[in-house]
Amino acid sequence: MSGRTGGGDGGTPHGRGLADRIVAWPHAFDTPGAQTELAELEGRAKSDPELTRLNELIGRDSVRRLLAGTFAGSPYLRGLIQRDAARLQRVLVDAPEDRFQRLVVDLEAQASAAASLPELMRCVRLFKSEVALLTALADLAGVWPVLTVTGVLTATADAALDAAVRFLFRQAQAKGDWLETADDAAVRSGFIVLAMGKHGAGELNYSSDIDIIVFYEPRRAHLKAGLELQAFFVRMTRDLVKVMQERTVDGYVFRVDLRLRPDPGATQVALSTDAAMHYYESFGQNWERAAL
Repeated sequence: MSGRTGGGDGGTPHGRGLADRIVAWPHAFDTPGAQTELAELEGRAKSDPELTRLNELIGRDSVRRLLAGTFAGSPYLRGLIQRDAARLQRVLVDAPEDRFQRLVVDLEAQASAAASLPELMRCVRLFKSEVALLTALADLAGVWPVLTVTGVLTATADAALDAAVRFLFRQAQAKGDWLETADDAAVRSGFIVLAMGKHGAGELNYSSDIDIIVFYEPRRAHLKAGLELQAFFVRMTRDLVKVMQERTVDGYVFRVDLRLRPDPGATQVALSTDAAMHYYESFGQNWERAAL
């Protein structure tokens, strides 16, 4: 990844913790309030042996300025820090590039081990929360340029969708609805989640929803007898949307917009590839074809 680098020791910054690469910070417009919250965080770090590194880092002027500006300017980020100071410690100590990759790997493992939909939804939301704090601080600190920020936010959506789809197919296998038993059933299923708009362009920002179109390839389906093909994939799509956007005590992942699909006012949320091809060839507008 390219962009501004922090510090004055030269060389590539990758491998150095975020706290070592701070070159900018937001102005704390509510200085007394921000300093009070910073003092409370410092007190927690001093009293908790698990937060030794955080306590050391808060002593740095650059870290204090970054946190004070963040506390003053963003209630959302302030809440993420206050709810889990260990999360802040991880974000500051690790190289942000390495931290993000570990978060993706951890999500894959946690989603694979999830025994229920609520458990999956929790681990995906905690993943998003940590990425949100990591990305915002790397952005505010001048560590990551805009294209890196939007790329990471897009990769976050991709990872969350991938984890959710794989879980939903494992769930369908366990119920006996999906007959193929391979571990990579989701990959081989013909279930297509196509990213559109800013998501498809790799340009998601902090407030973006995700525009997706869902297709399925009928000839690759392995449903048990008696299940209707479209009904199965429509239910799968609705569950996917639930995983991503339903609000829980842990928040939500991304809002989902399915309205870029062919004729959204008259079609189901999941379309067969045959129906989609017929639409685009016969009725699709130029902008719809170009968007694909």
